[in-house]
Amino acid sequence: MPRERGRATAHPPGQTLQLDLAAPALARARVYDFLSLAFLYPFSGTVAQLRQTGEAVAAGDFPEGLRKAAESALRILKTMEDDALVEEFIRVFGHGVPKDCPPYETEYGQAHIFQKTHAIASLTAFYQAFGVKLNPEIKDRPDHLGVELEFMQVLARKEAYCLQRAGTEEQLQICRDAQRAFLSDHLAPWVQSFARRVTRKAGQASAYWSLAVVLEHHINNETALFRLPMSRDRGPMPQEEPETDGCAFDQAAAVGGGTT
Repeated sequence: MPRERGRATAHPPGQTLQLDLAAPALARARVYDFLSLAFLYPFSGTVAQLRQTGEAVAAGDFPEGLRKAAESALRILKTMEDDALVEEFIRVFGHGVPKDCPPYETEYGQAHIFQKTHAIASLTAFYQAFGVKLNPEIKDRPDHLGVELEFMQVLARKEAYCLQRAGTEEQLQICRDAQRAFLSDHLAPWVQSFARRVTRKAGQASAYWSLAVVLEHHINNETALFRLPMSRDRGPMPQEEPETDGCAFDQAAAVGGGTT
C-alpha cells in the first residue's frame, strides 16, 4: 500500500534499531556498487544508473573528500550520454589491457605466472565460498576491478542483512572477516596505484578522474575501517593478455548472494 503523504512509516523499536545498525554497511555497499559500475565497460543505461547511485553517494554520510569527488563526477555525468562515456572509457582504458592503468589486479606487482595463478585461485575461492559466480555470458576476468568491487558490495550487503534480520554473531563475524581479508589480500594492495594512474591518464575534465578520486577515498576509508596498513605504490607489470569487457556478476547470483 502506498504511504500517505505526510505520514511516517512506523517501525517496532527493535526493527528500527536493526535498520540503524545496518545503515553503515548498506551505505558502504552503495559506494561499492557505484564504483563497480563506473569501472566496467559502459553499456546502455550505464550513465543513468551512475547518476542515480551517485546521487545517493554524494548525499550520504561519508567523509567530505569522497562526497565532493562524487559531486564532481555527477556534474560531468549529467552532461554525458552512454556513447560519450564509452568514448571516454576507450580513451582512458583502450581496447586492450593498458600498460599505464590496467584495471586488473594481477597486472600489478606480480611478475611471475605462478603469482598470478595463485591470485586468481584465491579470488575464485572467495567468490565460490559466498555463492557468487561470474556471468557466464560475459568473458570477464575475475581480477577485474569492477568484479572485485562488486564482490565487496555483496559482502557488505550480507553484513547489513545479518544486522537487519538479527543474524548470529558468527554469521556477522564471517561477513566482516571476509571483507577484511578480501580487502587486505586483493583490493588494498593495488587500487590506490590504479586510481592515481587513472587520474594522470584521464585528466581533471574527465568523469574518470573524479571516479578515480572517489575510488581512492573509499579504499582509504575502508582500510581505516578494517585497520589495515596503507599499501605501497605498486606499479603495473608488463603484460600481454587481452582485455575483456563486460558485466561482472550474474545478476541472479549477486542478488541471491546478498540475502542468504
